[in-house]
Amino acid sequence: PDPDPNPNPNPSRSPSANPDPDPSPNPNPSPTQQPTTPKQTPAKPNLTKPQPQLTRPKTYLYTPASLVIPRWAQQDGAVCIDGTPAGYYLRRGQGANASKWVLFLEGGGWCYSNHTCLERRTRFFSMGSMNARPKSFGFKHGFGSTDPTTNPDFWDWSTVFFIYCD
Repeated sequence: PDPDPNPNPNPSRSPSANPDPDPSPNPNPSPTQQPTTPKQTPAKPNLTKPQPQLTRPKTYLYTPASLVIPRWAQQDGAVCIDGTPAGYYLRRGQGANASKWVLFLEGGGWCYSNHTCLERRTRFFSMGSMNARPKSFGFKHGFGSTDPTTNPDFWDWSTVFFIYCD
């Protein structure tokens, strides 16, 4: 007797049974037929889940800078284009770093003629005048912020913001 070319050790299964739990629908596709793959849909973000809230340290105290217009400014010729005395914003620092200073010079370019200089009084955020400047200036972000999480280097330093009004 010839030996069976495909012996089946498990008689309850037929020799043609596929042991693969996920058989391909067509194991030998024709050259024009592409094998099929299951489509996966991307997971959608859970928008109802609350986002974590950032908390500021207890040492944070928002302190705006106050407008300072020196009494001597106008008599000594430190004036804006419209003749108003020049000024700056000042916020005193706190703690051990209060004697350290951040000095900021506001940029603004220059004017090219009498016309463009005079135009600054009414345009470009009233660059040529102190009249439209608010009495306090909020350093809420960046180098002048008093929040140590957003300004870890200078949050407790004294800060001067020199206003451009030429």
